[in-house]
Parts: sequence; C-alpha cells; structure tokens
Amino acid sequence: MYGCGVIRRFSAKHALAGDFGSESRPHFHNYKAEISIKGPALNEDGFLLNLAELEKKAGEVVTFLLSFSSLNEAPGIKGKKSQRREFGDLYSGKHRPKARPGATRQPGSNSVGK
Repeated sequence: MYGCGVIRRFSAKHALAGDFGSESRPHFHNYKAEISIKGPALNEDGFLLNLAELEKKAGEVVTFLLSFSSLNEAPGIKGKKSQRREFGDLYSGKHRPKARPGATRQPGSNSVGK
C-alpha cells in the first residue's frame, strides 16, 4: 500500500452553539487540515497521484472555509456546534483529487483539527 498527503494550517473564527461560556462567543483557533490518500499501486511514472493537484485541492478547501466571516456560516456547518468531525465530513469527498484506479481514501484521513 502506498500513501501520500498534505497538511495546511490556518486560523479561523467560530463559536460553539449552546451555553459553553466563552466558547459560545466568536473566537479564533488555529486549525490543521490533513488530507491523505492511499492506493495499492503506483502509476507508470512511479506516483500514486499528482501531488501538486492534491496540494491545490487542500488550498481550495482552506480558501473556501476562510471565505466565510465565521466557520459557523459554511454550508453543512451552519447551525451545528462547529466540531472538527463536521469539517472533515463536509469536505472529505468534495475536494478529493482524481487518483489512479484502485486508489482509495484512507478512512478517517480527511480531518481538520486544532
């Protein structure tokens, strides 16, 4: 099995929905977005996928998230508690680059964490 991945770090504003004291007020956190791809074989050039394309897609995810005044306003997150799992679930398929046939996403590999 072969794998590769990219990491993007960013700072964004959010607030927890509900009564969580100061966490219920808008505040910033530093986040780390990790995107990993695994596959059983490399292509004829010795690559699993085009790493530049994976880096571009990771950048698009971060740019999309930062296009909102708060992460709470992003589609799929609005009205929820803005937890890490919702970020990862929301973008796990939408921004996935095309890998060679047979390549698969590692379960739980698309995550956003603090």
